[in-house]
Amino acid sequence: MSRVTSRTIPAKGSERHKAAVTGDTVGDPLKDTAGPAINPLIKVMNMVSLLLLPLVLKFHRRRGVDGTGLQPYGIAVVIAVLALAAIVWAVHKSKEDSPEMAQMEKEFEKA
Repeated sequence: MSRVTSRTIPAKGSERHKAAVTGDTVGDPLKDTAGPAINPLIKVMNMVSLLLLPLVLKFHRRRGVDGTGLQPYGIAVVIAVLALAAIVWAVHKSKEDSPEMAQMEKEFEKA
């Protein structure tokens, strides 16, 4: 039983109770969509790991990379730096305001 419907909030028709019911109603769809959204993420991560497996196995326990003289650890560092750069870029892009969001913020400031 949720706290909204329990006896801890007096006056069932009060403004406080109405606000709690509204918050509970708005929160339920978010809860129901967060779980299923993780499933595609897990599938993509599994696919990427399976696609990278041959590359990892190719350079496992080798002294050099097929006559190039590069050490496997050097390649691992390059891959890690590229992955880190991709993550930094994605976070930066996710925090940028789109033109639509800027327009909406201007409209809210006017109101």
